[in-house]
Amino acid sequence: MTIEEASSGSEGEEARKKEKAWEHALRRDAMYDGAVKALLTLNGGGTVTLLAFLQAIWVKQSMTGLSAWVVIGMAFMAAGAAFAGIIPYLRYHTSMKYQNEGITAGRCWTKCCQRVTEISFGMFVVGIGTVIAGAFSNLPD
Repeated sequence: MTIEEASSGSEGEEARKKEKAWEHALRRDAMYDGAVKALLTLNGGGTVTLLAFLQAIWVKQSMTGLSAWVVIGMAFMAAGAAFAGIIPYLRYHTSMKYQNEGITAGRCWTKCCQRVTEISFGMFVVGIGTVIAGAFSNLPD
C-alpha cells in the first residue's frame, strides 16, 4: 500500500465520522424540538385545563378552598409555558455562539438552554403537584 492510498483511506474514515456526527446532531435536534413541543403542550394545555376547571368550581361553596390551589398551580404552569417559549430563542443564540465565538461560548449557551428546559418541566411538576396537594387537603372528612 502506498502513502497516497493510506492517506485517502484515513480521509475517507474521517469523512464518515463527520457524516455520522452530523446525523447524530440532526437526530438530537429533532428530539429536542419534540421536547419543546411537549413542554409547551404540557404547560399550556395544563393551564387551559385548570382554567376550565377553575370556572367549574368557582361558584361551588364547597370548593372555595381548592380554588386558591388551582390558581397557584395555573401560575406555575403558565410560567413553565413561558420558559418553554423562550427555548427556541436560546437555541438560536446557542447556534450563533458556536458559529461566531467557538465551542466555549456555545457550550455556555447550551447549558443555559438545558437549564431553562429543566425549569420548564419543573414548573409543570410543581404546578400539578400544587393542585393535587390542594385537592387532598380539601377532601371531605
